[in-house]
Amino acid sequence: MERVQQPKPPGPSLPVPKEVKPPKRVLTERELEEIRKRREESEANSWLQLAGNFANAGMYTDAIEYYRKVINKYPESEQAKKAGQRIEEIKSKLE
Repeated sequence: MERVQQPKPPGPSLPVPKEVKPPKRVLTERELEEIRKRREESEANSWLQLAGNFANAGMYTDAIEYYRKVINKYPESEQAKKAGQRIEEIKSKLE
């Protein structure tokens, strides 16, 4: 029995992916600390945004909860200062 050869599709052929290799070096403590810092800032900013969304929707209790999360987890951060200010603004609206 004769084999029929399939025609090639038009256009360039895609390259075959190479095996992914692990990194050749280990991150330094300084690099790891920078990664941790960026992750913390990102999390704090996310919580600030979420709290702001709650506040804009009039859900002040939920907003204050997330502002307090920022303050409790990252008390020395700029985000904690902003969160404290926003809590005071909400409290003044509710008085």
